[in-house]
Amino acid sequence: MSNIFVIPDVHLKPWIFEKASTLVDKGTYDAVVMLGDLVVNRIQDLKNSIPPENTSFIRKIDNVVFSHAGLTESFVIRHFGRAQTDLDSIICRINRMGEAELWQDDSPIWARPQYGEMRMYPQNVFQVVGHTPVRTALEEGNLLTVDNFSTYRDGRPIGDERFVWIDMVEKKWGFAEG
Repeated sequence: MSNIFVIPDVHLKPWIFEKASTLVDKGTYDAVVMLGDLVVNRIQDLKNSIPPENTSFIRKIDNVVFSHAGLTESFVIRHFGRAQTDLDSIICRINRMGEAELWQDDSPIWARPQYGEMRMYPQNVFQVVGHTPVRTALEEGNLLTVDNFSTYRDGRPIGDERFVWIDMVEKKWGFAEG
């Protein structure tokens, strides 16, 4: 796989799907990854349209990990110990976890590693996440945060509302322009 189009946190903005669809149609993407935060009434529609094997909390494509908030070292150690190092096995087990395991501040759905208090796992793997609002896509080390569609309480956008793509072969990313 080479080019991945990323749809960040959707929240209450269904128009994101229309804008993304237009850009995907204009580009050459091998896959689309959605990072989460969907409104409830769209979840069932999406579940019905996406094959079950393509829905997960966390996904690894080539050597890039995609999740809503990031895979942290503390979460992995607490649930799998220090001896477990097979990333594919860890991801498979995370995707079978329930609310009790995932409803934690350092889980792949709640972590905020951008604040510098959490180490990513593994440290040498590039991760693409949403969850933490940013003004524009933000790369810090091996972490790319793309929650740039968030808004302030009054509805004003926090971010620049630009989608990104990831080139898995060249290990680079950019903004999807249309």
